[in-house]
Amino acid sequence: MRKGFVEIMRSMQLVKCASILLALLGFLFSGSSILLAQTDKKAIACEECKPGIALPNEKCRVDLSEDPDLEELLKWNEAEKWAWKEICEGRIADFNGWRRARKLNPRNPKTERLDPRNLEDDEKWAKGRRTLNQRFLKTILLHEPFRSAIPHQGVRINGAYFRKGTNLEEASIGWPLMLERSFFKSRVDLERFRTSRLVSFEGSKFLRTLDMGSAKIGGDLLMRTAIFRKVDLRRAEIDGLLDMRGSKFRGWLVMNSVKIDKNLYMRNAEFRDVVLREAKVGGHFDMNGSEIGGFLSIYSASIGRNLLMRNAKFGDIVFLNQAQLDGGLSMIGSTFENKLDLSSATIGGHIEMDESIFNGKLDMASVSVGTNMNARGVTLNELDLTESNVKGAFRLGALPEKKINWKGETPKLGLRNASVGTLHDTEDAWPEHLELDGFTYKRFAADGKEAPVKRANYWFIKWLEKDKTYSPQPYRHLASVFRDSGLSDMADDILYANRERERAQPDTSLARWTILTLFKITIGYGYGSRVFLGLYWALLNVIVGTIMLRISKDCYEEKWGVRIKKLGFWYSVDMLVPFIHLREQHYTDVNLDGWVRYYFYVHQLAGYILIYIAFGDLPAFTKLLLG
Repeated sequence: MRKGFVEIMRSMQLVKCASILLALLGFLFSGSSILLAQTDKKAIACEECKPGIALPNEKCRVDLSEDPDLEELLKWNEAEKWAWKEICEGRIADFNGWRRARKLNPRNPKTERLDPRNLEDDEKWAKGRRTLNQRFLKTILLHEPFRSAIPHQGVRINGAYFRKGTNLEEASIGWPLMLERSFFKSRVDLERFRTSRLVSFEGSKFLRTLDMGSAKIGGDLLMRTAIFRKVDLRRAEIDGLLDMRGSKFRGWLVMNSVKIDKNLYMRNAEFRDVVLREAKVGGHFDMNGSEIGGFLSIYSASIGRNLLMRNAKFGDIVFLNQAQLDGGLSMIGSTFENKLDLSSATIGGHIEMDESIFNGKLDMASVSVGTNMNARGVTLNELDLTESNVKGAFRLGALPEKKINWKGETPKLGLRNASVGTLHDTEDAWPEHLELDGFTYKRFAADGKEAPVKRANYWFIKWLEKDKTYSPQPYRHLASVFRDSGLSDMADDILYANRERERAQPDTSLARWTILTLFKITIGYGYGSRVFLGLYWALLNVIVGTIMLRISKDCYEEKWGVRIKKLGFWYSVDMLVPFIHLREQHYTDVNLDGWVRYYFYVHQLAGYILIYIAFGDLPAFTKLLLG
């Protein structure tokens, strides 16, 4: 078969400059020659041939030194010949390996080690005897007899220099491909590349684009400690993990709709713009310690485990909106220079943002958190939790040694229609501007020395007043939480403060303001011990009624020529308290005239009201009048 392969290549060279007709005839002739020449049963060409087996000290099956015609036809350089021999015999073609690579240059037994990440070595790559051409890779990966001779260890090349572009578009192989600590000067095209095994570019340097769009990798894809310009992984499918730890990306990294069955590691790496819209990661997504100078978009992504962003730096907007995390989200110690958008995200576990810095807005509107949300020792400008749901604890500050730093001219925390389980805080954890309408929580608690429920009532009143837009709901909900905790007096104080703030609103009508004022001065809106103000008003009514009788003529009568006091204090008491007749004559013999009669009409009506307040349903009564 090797002789047939040589004859085919020679015939193609002879007809290279001929006319189109002769070229077609030559192609047909060559095709028939191939069919006739396939008599060597040692190498069988197939679409998915199995890799060979390289035993210890086994000689390469396709040895160019034994086939001068094939060697002359391929015109490989010394580096390619040596690399093929190493690969074919199951070893790593390591151009940085001093003991084996020195065979390329016997005069220099210590071949120079080159590091792609070292800028000072860039000019040395082309001068060294380590250049591999695109044709070399295509030949050994896709054509016989080389394809069948590749052992199960795969193609493993270390420290090579790829000067021209590398195009393996739509190629399909069945063994590991490891091009590590190598230098790629031109574009590398692996679009729709297929392999059932590992692919590794560990420690390599790419000066141009690496295109792996729609590629399918059956094992892991290793890109760690490497340098990239632009990387395209759109719609790629990776059955293992994707490892980019310690790498540098000088251009964009696009991974829209990528599918990674296991973990995605981007730890301690440097990026510009990163896009993972609608990506699917089956395991952990680790970005700890990384720095992203541009924007990061993980919009509508699905992550099977945790998203780790600890001690990382983000220079532009971070989009995590509508993301689905089955695990938790950890941002401890990170810095966000611009907006972080977590709106409508679903977090199955917890959210940790302790000691992080948010110089822009933190948008967590409509986010759902399965367990706890911790924000201790964090620096915030604006936090929006509108319509969010935290099923566990919401720790805002909560530790005296980890105070929250609110920065900016108008720091704001939006909690409109949000819901949390337990609310942990410290007294200084809240900004000056709050949005509390619709905010609900089950109870207050604290991780610090002092529980919030032991604070003075006025602190909670001031806390509610941080919402500049008045709504009765925050007051009523806080009062219900206190009442459920057995703190009825604190609940009454909060409800009293609610009425006071309502009365002070500029849009309160005059009629409403009048009713509120009357209830305030008479029964203290009906809350707590303030209701006993009614007793003072009852005593005042009795005294006033007595005085009215004293100055009226109906208070005295002439008997035996002597002026005798007929009505007085007890008559006023009897008229004020209904259903109790102290003296029957007060109702049968007394007939008041003039203005005194009309006064006691009001006197009796006030008595009915006071009795209803004292023995009736006061909350229902106040709700009827005040709402």
